[in-house]
Amino acid sequence: MRFLGNRALRVIPAIALVALALCASPARAVEDGQVWVPIQARVTLNDRFKLWLEAQQRIGGNGMRQEILRSAIGYYPKVWWGLYLGYGWQPSFNDFRNENRIYQESLLTNRLGSLRVYNRTRLEERFIEDVQGVSIRMRHMLRLVHPLWQSKHWFLAAQEEPFFTFNDRTNGPIGGFDQNRAYAGIRYQMTPVVAFELGYMNQYLNKPPGDENVSSNNAVVTVDFSL
Repeated sequence: MRFLGNRALRVIPAIALVALALCASPARAVEDGQVWVPIQARVTLNDRFKLWLEAQQRIGGNGMRQEILRSAIGYYPKVWWGLYLGYGWQPSFNDFRNENRIYQESLLTNRLGSLRVYNRTRLEERFIEDVQGVSIRMRHMLRLVHPLWQSKHWFLAAQEEPFFTFNDRTNGPIGGFDQNRAYAGIRYQMTPVVAFELGYMNQYLNKPPGDENVSSNNAVVTVDFSL
């Protein structure tokens, strides 16, 4: 283990232990499994503005579960702080249900030595088919990325993202804790422009009274572009 720096020896086990603890499936929940394939791009327009583009497929045992298309424009008052306004289309299949979203988010990027720290807070206004009114939801993601073996290409990633809904909607989401996503993965930065990431995510869904909660064990394959 001499090829790992002292700082890496301290930080990497901490990330791994946190990720394993977070990914432990809660008790008394229906088990599920999916494959998520996000393809995403950050496009730098100038010193202040960036464009975010994303297409994501979520596939389960009975075929396509969801398709997600997102786009957003970001304004950076500081190099480390971005403010985004975006739109997303997210239909669900088996059975089909259409959903449109408008969202606003704040993205903070920081470094602690070799450790990259990302804090993303997103507010979503959800327009769901057959649901009366707008469902408003807040989600916060903490993401940690650290190089492996003092490498410029291989990284260990871990993240945690709880969701909270603010209001009750008839035939739709109810207010309170909505879900939690805990993730751990390995990232390969092939070039400054293209990266691939393979990981595991536990998604815990808090269902309305009368329905069983769901613990979904998901494989996540991400293709990431920085243009």
